[in-house]
Amino acid sequence: QDPASPVETGHVRLAIRWPANARAVQLIPDSTRVVDLRVVQGEQTIATASLRFPESEVVLGPVPTGTSRLEAQAFAPPIPPEPAQTLVATGSVEVKILPNVNVNAALTLDPTRVPVLNWLEPAEGPAGGSVILRGRLLKAPSDGQTSVFINGTPLASSSYSVFNESLTITEMPALGDTLTLRLVVDGVAGNRTLTYRVVQVRGLKLSPAVLRLTRVPDSDQYAGSFDVLAYRDDARNNPIELPVGLEPEIVDEDPRPMPPAGASVFSRNGTTVFASGTTPATATVMVKYGDVEATASVVYDPS
Repeated sequence: QDPASPVETGHVRLAIRWPANARAVQLIPDSTRVVDLRVVQGEQTIATASLRFPESEVVLGPVPTGTSRLEAQAFAPPIPPEPAQTLVATGSVEVKILPNVNVNAALTLDPTRVPVLNWLEPAEGPAGGSVILRGRLLKAPSDGQTSVFINGTPLASSSYSVFNESLTITEMPALGDTLTLRLVVDGVAGNRTLTYRVVQVRGLKLSPAVLRLTRVPDSDQYAGSFDVLAYRDDARNNPIELPVGLEPEIVDEDPRPMPPAGASVFSRNGTTVFASGTTPATATVMVKYGDVEATASVVYDPS
């Protein structure tokens, strides 16, 4: 009891364990550096205090006996370009204040910045292929970190780059036919997991092997199309569903760059190749998937 007051009082004691990245479970984000506390009775604030890293406990009071509410806000350093510190978690709990007693309070904080995982681009492809994750709140405050887990295995931080609304993985690991991606940002798990389907391709073929372009009606252009076939084995038996991103690319053409006036020019739209000009020419077309590739020739003869 406070000797200066006839009202019986007590105190609230709160202890904290600051996050460590090695811990699997924690109640506050990694970047937290201060927790502001207040004890409220009704609408009146009775006592306030702050815990600053690395302080481990604080006592609030004196507080009149009866039921009070302990409220907390956890803050991280500012996230540029914002000048103010960042609110990263909040929580409250009712406590029963007893006379002349330090009441221990158990308080759980809920994160305010839960990373949102929307989709993967692409959602399927080869092991070793690059992937972009789209979402929000993917980048941690300055004292936190973003961790990526594939089928439970953490990726080295050097294998991905992260921004607030996108995360690029340089090479998807070879950990099975289905890869489940989980994100932990600043110690807070993402709102969902995302799945990447690994399409194993061991053989590719462009058909026909030699494409002879024909004139487009009512046009000066010539055109022709390839079929792109993908296989699970080197023998190229039984084509499989074409993976995302398999389109041919013109990698070499004749004449070379800076052709003379009237020379032929090639272009491509999807699997269709176009050519125009007055000079016969050939081009090489390549399709690549992971470390597997195939080539074919294009022949253009406007004569």
